[in-house]
Amino acid sequence: MSHLAIEVQNLTKSYGTVEALKGISLRVNKGEMFALLGTNGAGKSTTIEILCTLLKKSSGMVKMTDFTLDQKEHNDLIRKSIGVVFQQSLLDPKLTVYENIIHRGRIYHLSKGDLAENYQFVSSYLQLEDIQHKKYGALSGGQSVEQT
Repeated sequence: MSHLAIEVQNLTKSYGTVEALKGISLRVNKGEMFALLGTNGAGKSTTIEILCTLLKKSSGMVKMTDFTLDQKEHNDLIRKSIGVVFQQSLLDPKLTVYENIIHRGRIYHLSKGDLAENYQFVSSYLQLEDIQHKKYGALSGGQSVEQT
């Protein structure tokens, strides 16, 4: 088993004649802290979307832990082994806190038992009892994860 968490070699992404990524290479070892920094338009979001299997690369090699990107069974395993916090909230303001959490769990094909167990853990850890039945969009700024 490799000690690498992420390995990227000559990663490219093109949209027609526009090159969004021009041969990015990087290595991140398991347990290391890593930050991807750059100016607007540098390709940070494109790189992360490719690593998360949300966007197809044009060329290059990507490995996440021991899984190779673009092998269907590996893409599924990559998605199950990572967590992502997006810049903008992906929570639905019309759903309750409870419904949002359960919905996110269903995206990862969790069983009903796992959903219930995970919700209990999250609810207890984040002390959601008082707000779990409130619509996410009705929460105050201090209760919401998204600040405007």
